[in-house]
Amino acid sequence: EALDRAAGLAPESAQVQLDRGVALRAAGEGARAVEALGIARRLAPGDAEVAFALAGALADAGRWPEADQALEEAFELQPGLADRPEFEALRQRILTQLESVSPDR
Repeated sequence: EALDRAAGLAPESAQVQLDRGVALRAAGEGARAVEALGIARRLAPGDAEVAFALAGALADAGRWPEADQALEEAFELQPGLADRPEFEALRQRILTQLESVSPDR
């Protein structure tokens, strides 16, 4: 609720939307997390952390192609993200799901 209030006070703050999206994702509110992180992405299109967080939320929602695209964007913006274990775990999760849908990928 506090982050919702902060978002209301600073709707144009990418950081507030990012924090809100991360908190909503942790609370299991996937659709709201994707919405908040989508807003953050529009406000800060060059922010790799936003793209990475959005990729995770999209994966949680089962939106695999979009999650793959957001993860690729995060990597392009900040290649060093690939060194983080959580990046590799998310990448493997997305690839596994995409391959199960389209084995030719």
